[in-house]
Amino acid sequence: MKKFTIHVFAEKLDDDFYRVIEIDEKFKQTYLTDLEFNEIEDKFYGLLGEGMAVSSSYDQEFAYFKINLIGDREIDRLLEYLEQFETTEDEPDFLQKFSNLEFEEFVQIDTGDVYLEDDDKKKIEEILNSKGIEFKIIRGNEIYEKGASSYWETYLIALSAGLSIQIIKEIYEALKKKFSSPSDIKSITLQDTIKNHLVKSYNVKPSEIYLARFFKRHEGDITELTFRTKNKRYYIETNSKGEILKQKVTSYSKKKK
Repeated sequence: MKKFTIHVFAEKLDDDFYRVIEIDEKFKQTYLTDLEFNEIEDKFYGLLGEGMAVSSSYDQEFAYFKINLIGDREIDRLLEYLEQFETTEDEPDFLQKFSNLEFEEFVQIDTGDVYLEDDDKKKIEEILNSKGIEFKIIRGNEIYEKGASSYWETYLIALSAGLSIQIIKEIYEALKKKFSSPSDIKSITLQDTIKNHLVKSYNVKPSEIYLARFFKRHEGDITELTFRTKNKRYYIETNSKGEILKQKVTSYSKKKK
């Protein structure tokens, strides 16, 4: 059976309801399931309503769902829904499953541009397997229900250097009806300067952090990178030279000063 961990936090805002001043852990548990992970995630909307943000990372065997609630709200309906699943104390080390800094290149498809069905994802994996290369795929979602709603899904492939151009070409050819052009499939090379900065400045081991998504701005030489660990999210803006232009760290389950 597959496993998923759900981790719920409560956010306390300042008096203007603008800035988060404290984040406390509210609930955490790992479960067994035969359901598809997106079926489980879809339930969060109706169970929790507005005033939440959900981020998830998953592969075929394990999913990690992090839910941030505005205020110390009740989660009885969520807990009631989760009662159908068998609990387990054998929580997978999701960082070991998702860590991808050993790879140099990353290819990403955002469903804001293209929606990938299960058959499409199988075709992509067949292309990667045919190369006889080591790769890692992380599927991730970001859902915001804070007054205005927003949602995007990311399909991120980490692979060896020098292969991204060929992989993008073959994915585009295999799923040509899905894309307006090959540029719908983005790629970056994660430079050592960024990796070294994360390790040295934040005292984090490469095996304890993973690149969750990236965004290349349409104007200017700027790429936004989002990394995750168990308790923190690292946001970095960089350019093609590997220079760090902006950075921000968000901690979970710890009080913010």
